Amino acid sequence: MSEVRNKMTTEFTKGSSWLSKAKKRKENRTWLESSFSIALRIRRYLKVNKISQKELAESLSWSPQYINKVLKGKENLTLETIGKLEEATGLTLIEVSQFAQHQKNSKAVRLGVVYNHVELFTGPKQTSVKDSGEVKSMAIAI
Repeated sequence: MSEVRNKMTTEFTKGSSWLSKAKKRKENRTWLESSFSIALRIRRYLKVNKISQKELAESLSWSPQYINKVLKGKENLTLETIGKLEEATGLTLIEVSQFAQHQKNSKAVRLGVVYNHVELFTGPKQTSVKDSGEVKSMAIAI
């Protein structure tokens, strides 16, 4: 049975790159989603301001082909590229928040937990822990 399966898999995937493309998309999902979001924001900007891709390319001294790749959302953009796009469009495409700003601007869920002893909270989503008496409050940014 496994011999038939192997033969079918080999014949089915021969000359086809769909499997390797699917694996690549899965591996690069994080930056692809960010790239796609950036591409959408730039496309909206161009549409609202009636600017062509060619005009944007000329203002950045880039080729129209490269702008086209960027606007498809499949280009792995560097910080330098994103910075140039932000300068050219006036848009904020990515934002790196400081801890204090993040605490002010993000939504937070406050969890009240009663403890009889002091515990140490750790984790990437934890933003603050108050130790006042038996009731402690922990803010988790979402």
